[in-house]
Amino acid sequence: MRNDKRIVVCDRCLRACCYYGEFMCDDAVTAGTGTLTVKELKILDREHPSFWTNATFTRIYGTPHPNFADEPILSMSGPDAKPAEAAE
Repeated sequence: MRNDKRIVVCDRCLRACCYYGEFMCDDAVTAGTGTLTVKELKILDREHPSFWTNATFTRIYGTPHPNFADEPILSMSGPDAKPAEAAE
């Protein structure tokens, strides 16, 4: 994943998993959203980088995120995950 890719995050805890509604912070109900680059998120080190992928968004919502159009969707089959079209 490119370091300059922008990821939508909760503006209170600065985590994508909170924005996705999977692991919400105490302020999630009143929080807004913001964006951080992958590089900034790596420096903060508040969550696993897998939360910044289309595969996680698709697993949670059942549909790809429109901002991840340039990223292949991975099957959630484990360590040897392949792009969804190759997994079939």
